Amino acid sequence: MTSIVQALDVRMVQIVNNLVALAVTLVLGIAYCWQVGLLGLGFTLLVLFLLIVVSKFMDKTNDTAIREDFTGQLSIEIVEQVRTIQLLTREKHFCKRFDGKLDAALVLQKKCGPPEAVCFTITMAFPFFADMVTYALGISLLYYGHAKADEVFA
Repeated sequence: MTSIVQALDVRMVQIVNNLVALAVTLVLGIAYCWQVGLLGLGFTLLVLFLLIVVSKFMDKTNDTAIREDFTGQLSIEIVEQVRTIQLLTREKHFCKRFDGKLDAALVLQKKCGPPEAVCFTITMAFPFFADMVTYALGISLLYYGHAKADEVFA
């Protein structure tokens, strides 16, 4: 129990640390150069929205997979119907049903793979994409004389 609490404590500290860092970064970004700060805020909200949509889809798919998974019930039925464990391998009927249920559960679980990949891709690509766009905005602000270098890239 102690190791679980310690692991949760470390994860919670990391989550709180990242949320505070995000808030401070957005406030400082808006204070120094409001255009770049608002762009960063917009991208953060966009990523948050995308992750919520993807996670809701994954949650629906997982709920369907859990609801449709009857392998546990079928395995109990197999054991109840077969007189001895040695006859279990000879019962083709139950083995076919069990294999069918396992395949159906596996198909439903595989449907969660692409949304998880999309979620991973969004979170891994976001910092690089946000850096590219904010630097592009900052450089254009400097080029057209709308801001000074110490305001944009402080």
